[in-house]
Amino acid sequence: MADKPVHSGHRQRMKQRFLNYPPEFMYDHELFELALFYARPVVNTNNSAHALLKSCGSVSGVLSSDISELEKIDGIGRNSAVFLKILSEGVMRFLAKGCEDMVLDTFDSIRSFFTEYFSDADSELMCIAVVDASMALVNTVCLPYSDVISGAIGHRELAELLIMRRAFRILTGIYHPLGCGFPQSDDFGITHSVSELCSTLGIELVDSVVCCKTSAYSMRSSGAFSFGR
Repeated sequence: MADKPVHSGHRQRMKQRFLNYPPEFMYDHELFELALFYARPVVNTNNSAHALLKSCGSVSGVLSSDISELEKIDGIGRNSAVFLKILSEGVMRFLAKGCEDMVLDTFDSIRSFFTEYFSDADSELMCIAVVDASMALVNTVCLPYSDVISGAIGHRELAELLIMRRAFRILTGIYHPLGCGFPQSDDFGITHSVSELCSTLGIELVDSVVCCKTSAYSMRSSGAFSFGR
């Protein structure tokens, strides 16, 4: 009897692993390897997944890339590129779900939104809220504050997140569960960095709000930071 191939049953094991454990237990390349099973039912997709991340830099980079850029990557091709863009559109629509009719057009509504958003959090966070021309909430992204401060999430990653969400106007919320709701020096640094990035991308930063368990501080309304609007 001929020996089974080394990778025999690999796809089934990967699928079962995804079903049995939290998705966080999988590396980024493993998620793309698994997703590409459904676009490439026979070919080994591990190398393709690595090539995607190497070329695009991150998960958000992959999902925000154009089809023409994706299909040039080794092992991807037209069908896989279209499949990945379908995933991207699904992510965008999921992020937008539940945001309808929430308008953040006053300082009070902005502060109330971020206070409620962070109400159950116990760690330091940064939230980017994307709004449309009428200041209606479109979607949000939440990031670990420490990763933004340390540079683990840098300008490139932030730019990819904003481009992926088609942002042209945003608000930022910074949360310190043990703070007093008044900006720290790092909060000004983050706001300045985001402001510079937004200026480069043609995005308007409307306000940056610093929150704690009991209060919220609007940099714009207090005059603590210079905003273009």
